[in-house]
Amino acid sequence: MGVVRGLRTFVPMMKASSPDNGPCAIVATASWAGLFNAFPFASAPYVVAKAGCVLVMETLRYELRQDKTNTHVTAHVLCPGKVDTNMLIGNGPDRKPVNPGLTEKGIEVLRKGAMTPTTMAAILQEAIEANRFYALGYDDEQPLLWLKEMVSSILTQLTCTKFPLCVYYILTYS
Repeated sequence: MGVVRGLRTFVPMMKASSPDNGPCAIVATASWAGLFNAFPFASAPYVVAKAGCVLVMETLRYELRQDKTNTHVTAHVLCPGKVDTNMLIGNGPDRKPVNPGLTEKGIEVLRKGAMTPTTMAAILQEAIEANRFYALGYDDEQPLLWLKEMVSSILTQLTCTKFPLCVYYILTYS
């Protein structure tokens, strides 16, 4: 509900502002877990919340484009992927890892391939300037690799012998 409350507060003010003051961009942070069914790799509440965030922002973008009086307010959604912040290793409010068994080696593995916050900010700025809705903080290969892993995990739990066509395609041609 935080995204909805933020939109209710700031969108009317942004729309009421003068276009002469420059463009306004409203961005909500979702996750690539909001673009795919990331369960069981992320918790169900997390996946649902992030998917809801994406849908709310898609709706806002549509509504802003339909409003002919709006010439300066745009909507975007940020799906960061792995960013090297304390959140990546699950730090709690006391700045200690939530998982007490997380070793330095484990932290190193989690951070491997993660982008810096500065890089993610540059990706977001470029998406806003290009008026692209999605600011994606990962390359095209990451979701595909993750999707393959997810499908393989789910398939090990199935007892059927025939796979849906899309699953067959992903496993065979990717």
